[in-house]
Amino acid sequence: MYQITKYYRKNSGLGSLQLLTPMEWQFLAVLVIVLVVFTGMMVYQIGLVR
Repeated sequence: MYQITKYYRKNSGLGSLQLLTPMEWQFLAVLVIVLVVFTGMMVYQIGLVR
């Protein structure tokens, strides 16, 4: 995801922008969702939630 974001910023001319772009917020949201899903799967597999 870092490489995609770097490529996006370079092509858009936003290399010096200090804020996150909406596309970068989407990448972060997807990352958080994946982490929550995998954490839930691990908790289910070890038997804490059944």
